Formats: sequence, C-alpha cells, structure tokens
Amino acid sequence: MFLYVWEKEILRKKEREFTRQFLDTLQSVSAALNVGYSLENAMLEAEKEMRIMYREQDRIVREWKYMIRQMKMNLSMERILEEFSWRVDQEDVRNFVTVIAAVKKSGGNMAKVIRKTMFQIQEKEELSKEIETVIAAKKMEFLVMAVIPFGMIAYMLVSFPEFMEVLYQGIAGRAVMTGCLLLYLAAFWSGFQMTRIEV
Repeated sequence: MFLYVWEKEILRKKEREFTRQFLDTLQSVSAALNVGYSLENAMLEAEKEMRIMYREQDRIVREWKYMIRQMKMNLSMERILEEFSWRVDQEDVRNFVTVIAAVKKSGGNMAKVIRKTMFQIQEKEELSKEIETVIAAKKMEFLVMAVIPFGMIAYMLVSFPEFMEVLYQGIAGRAVMTGCLLLYLAAFWSGFQMTRIEV
C-alpha cells in the first residue's frame, strides 16, 4: 500500500508539472496567433521556444514534436489534437481540444479562445496551490502519525521482546495483531484520501 501511495504522489506531481508546461506552451501559441500566425504555424513557433525552455526528454516536448511530425504528414489539425488529448488523458487538455475543434469549425477568434482557456487552467492551478498550502501541515501530521506505530513496535521489540513474542504466538495473538494491522491500513488509506483534494 505504501508503494502504491508513493507512486500515486509521484504521478500526481508529474501531471501537475505537465499542466504547467502545457500552460507555458499555450502562452507561446497565443503570442504567435496574436501577430497573425495560423494555428499550425503558431504551434511550430511554440516548438522553437520549447527547445529553450525545456529538456528534450520532457513529456510536453515529446508530445509537441510528435504533433509537428503529424502536421508534416498532412494530418488534419482536429485529428492531431484529438489524438494528443487521448495520449495525455488530462481534463484540461481534453477541454482545450474540444474548444479548439469548435472554433475551427465556426471560424471564431482562436487567440481569444486560447487566452480564455489559459485563464481557466491558471485559475484552477492557483486554487490547487492554495488548497495544498492549507493541507500541507495536515499532511505532515498524517505522515508522523503513520510512522509512530512502527516506531512503537520497534521500541517494544528491543525493550520488551518477550512481551512481543506473546502477541505473535498462538491463534489469538496472531488474530489480534492481524486485526490491528488491517485497522492501521484502513486508517492510513482514509487519511491519505483525506489529504488528497482534487480540483
């Protein structure tokens, strides 16, 4: 369970990092659109800025380069963006792609729509940061409380080994300790879920 929790936290951090990079990229696209570039050419301009801002192995760079290759193969922008949203599988990206597809069909103001989308994503990110700040102390308390039982058991094993032997001998002792472990895991999972608030 601890490995699962750790992996979930790592994945969440990576997703947040990708969202931040995606926002930076949208700013580059928006700037290019404002000076008269088409969406396709704006994406090409954004790729140039990526080479300065990010590393080659960063996910946003790999995804963007793949989309550029698709553009050079003359695939439709709608299909390219739709496949991008499938691969990334993030709500913000899906919403962005849906809006862009609608604007391309209706002939709306692409730059204005992208700016609005950026603003919405930024608001969501700022709210997430505020929530994380509020619950940061609670997360630390939770981690301390999660470690304390193991510290107590280690202390008992060293100081009173004969007492601990009794707890692990016989059906009754093993049943009690198994029940305690299950209760601990349930409490740990509940605490972990309470400190994970998604916006």
